[in-house]
Amino acid sequence: MKRKDFYQIDKLSKRAYRITSREGVFCELLVGDRKAMLIDTTYGI
Repeated sequence: MKRKDFYQIDKLSKRAYRITSREGVFCELLVGDRKAMLIDTTYGI
C-alpha cells in the first residue's frame, strides 16, 4: 500500500486541513503565511 492511499486529507477551511489515517487517527494542519502548525501528531505505524 502506498502512503498516499493510507491517508485522507480534507480541507476544512482556506488554511486548515484534517489528515486522517485508515485507522481513524487524525490530526489538523494549520497553514500560515510563513509557518505551519501540526496539531496532534498521531502515533504513526
